[in-house]
Amino acid sequence: MKTIQCPSCGAGHTIHNPGISTIVCEYCRTTIYLEADVVRAGKKSVVAEPRSSLAVGKSGTVEGRPFTLVGRVQFEHATGRWDEWYALDSGGRTWWIVEDEKNYSVEQPTTDIHVPPDVALGTRLELDGSRFEVDEIGQARCTGGEGQLPRHFDVGETYDYFDASEIGSKNVLTIERSVTDPSDMEVYYGRAVRPEHVDFGDVQSTPAMDFTAGVAIQCVTCGAGFETRPQEEVVTAVCTHCGSQLQLTETGLKAISQNPRHWTFPFSVGDSGLLEGHRYEIVGRMVHDEGWSEYSREYLLWNKQQGYRWMEEYEGNYVLMRPTQIGPSKAVVDTAWPRSKVDIGGQTWTCFERGHSNLAFVDGALPWLAKIGDKNSYVDFIDPPRIYSVEVGDLELERFVGEHIDSKTVYAAFNKADKHVPPLVVGPAAPPYLTPARKAAMWVGWLFVLVNLLATGATFSGGTTLLSESLGQGEVANGEWTSPVFTVPDGATVMGLKVETSLDNGWLAIDSELIEADTEDIVGASSAEVAYYHGYEGGESWSEGSRKKRKLFKAPPGGDYQIGLYMEGDQHPIVTVTVTTGNKLTRYPLLMLILSLIVPGWLFIRNQAHEQQRWGVDDDD
Repeated sequence: MKTIQCPSCGAGHTIHNPGISTIVCEYCRTTIYLEADVVRAGKKSVVAEPRSSLAVGKSGTVEGRPFTLVGRVQFEHATGRWDEWYALDSGGRTWWIVEDEKNYSVEQPTTDIHVPPDVALGTRLELDGSRFEVDEIGQARCTGGEGQLPRHFDVGETYDYFDASEIGSKNVLTIERSVTDPSDMEVYYGRAVRPEHVDFGDVQSTPAMDFTAGVAIQCVTCGAGFETRPQEEVVTAVCTHCGSQLQLTETGLKAISQNPRHWTFPFSVGDSGLLEGHRYEIVGRMVHDEGWSEYSREYLLWNKQQGYRWMEEYEGNYVLMRPTQIGPSKAVVDTAWPRSKVDIGGQTWTCFERGHSNLAFVDGALPWLAKIGDKNSYVDFIDPPRIYSVEVGDLELERFVGEHIDSKTVYAAFNKADKHVPPLVVGPAAPPYLTPARKAAMWVGWLFVLVNLLATGATFSGGTTLLSESLGQGEVANGEWTSPVFTVPDGATVMGLKVETSLDNGWLAIDSELIEADTEDIVGASSAEVAYYHGYEGGESWSEGSRKKRKLFKAPPGGDYQIGLYMEGDQHPIVTVTVTTGNKLTRYPLLMLILSLIVPGWLFIRNQAHEQQRWGVDDDD
């Protein structure tokens, strides 16, 4: 251990880690640089108090792994700020825990990477064979730090920063490069961590000027007073009286825009509801204009352990979203079009739509800077009931993953079940109409259809042939013909009479009689007409009718019988007569076939209509 004195106030500080090169005096806030054996005083740090449960000196866990926080550096950029916490694990190894709007990552320094001079969204970086893409760029100012740190930083120094994510993974890169000295660059490699996996005890109390939970604000536009909701950080607050958007900074308030009109919402800022087992409070509301008179409403939800969630609503359909680092490359996002398939984190998603949106309304309190007219582009992918969304701005690409929530569940969660308004359309992430039970019923139904289809087809089999005779053209021209005697077996139930002809653009009317051979009594009769025409028209062939007819009838008692035919037509074709027994009636299996089609057919049609409504807008494009 080593002890030094602050050059500004003389306070003593004990250094517990030999890698420490910078200390912020906890008494006078002076930044102290340790250079060889020289102690040099820098500028004073002016940082906000911790906005979460993290604080220098505290111990806690990240994904169950113990850490002790030794120091903190804070950066401020155009739309907010973030903290980088210097931490030691139980083995004495050093880490950085990055905290940005209740999103976390655990990182360590690395040097084995090349960063090109010009970096833009989508720029690819390679580290140990892994491919990263830049998803946020910008400039930030170091506002200072506290505790003990292993790196030099200059209070007020401006840095270019680049955040990158590994394709299909939660691994991340954080790059900070001095604007005045590009060779002064820090690169950190690590992984994203869900906020519920970061536990450092209770949230710290913060002073009023940090603009956190329950801060009383006086609008600089209309002078009215209002109070923010209880959340850890507020950058944008909207006056509840005049609708002015106010930017909250350490030095005061600034009006940045104003709502041009008022929008109605079923839920209000301050409402709380139990969703997915956690109680969330609505701290902000937004309306996005997506063009063509289409608008979506969005609620910013806050929970101390879970952090921020976004509840999006479109035409009465709700999805609960959270940020994610896992995603496809920007090139894939840029080239995905509706109905195309995309792999995201090893799972297949379908591109639903892409477009642009403008912020048309905002109220409540947000942890980032938001003003009316803010623009971005978006691409939505679906795997109902899940949804994955990518939002791309000028300097940032954000990814969100979520799941459809039944509208009744949402209204009940916020104690407004009596005011429930059902969805107007099938939402992008609405569950498929074919639930597992319905899908099983449909496939069982199709199985019955197949069985009855085979049974119906079996009725067209010929049975046992009792008689088969061919009539020449002369016999047909004679107009009458009586068959040789054939025997109908005892117990026969159904018989068949099939007449096949060589008609060619003509017709033949046939009356048939079943005659008992011994008595010559007529025991059955029927009539039929055979007609067949064909030709060419407009370069295409056509045909109508048939050259054959088939009749089924009840079999007479067993014995000897004959068939008599009486024929008349505009042609005298060759005619083949076949008499069979053991034929099966078609009408009963056909009726069963029709009945078996009802359930699977209905489910199929309903599912098609459900999906058509989900995709209807895109199908018109």
